[in-house]
Amino acid sequence: MSRILVVDVSPYFRARTRALLESRAHEVLEAIDVRTAVQCVFREAPDAVVLDLIVPEQDGLDLLRELRRRGFVGPRIVVTADRQPMTRHLALAHGATALLPEPVDAETLLEHVEEGGVLV
Repeated sequence: MSRILVVDVSPYFRARTRALLESRAHEVLEAIDVRTAVQCVFREAPDAVVLDLIVPEQDGLDLLRELRRRGFVGPRIVVTADRQPMTRHLALAHGATALLPEPVDAETLLEHVEEGGVLV
């Protein structure tokens, strides 16, 4: 069992992702903003982070930068509806280990969480 932090403003996405991950016996933590996510990462020590790029106050790129700065080495899986090449480039440049299109395929997300977030 792994601890997975899900960072997204959408309660629907968080609930759907929680159900999926818990069906595979993962423990799920949730945050809706960067500040809470960073606190959670260093208080709860999740094994992976699943995040959207659009979160209140700051954005997912800020979270990726902060995770990298603080030495978080687990998978950092970005799920986004933004399919612009620049978005992909920025996310990967700031530490994303995978970038998955929304709506995300459940098996693909599980594969990245469980296998370490291989780049796609």
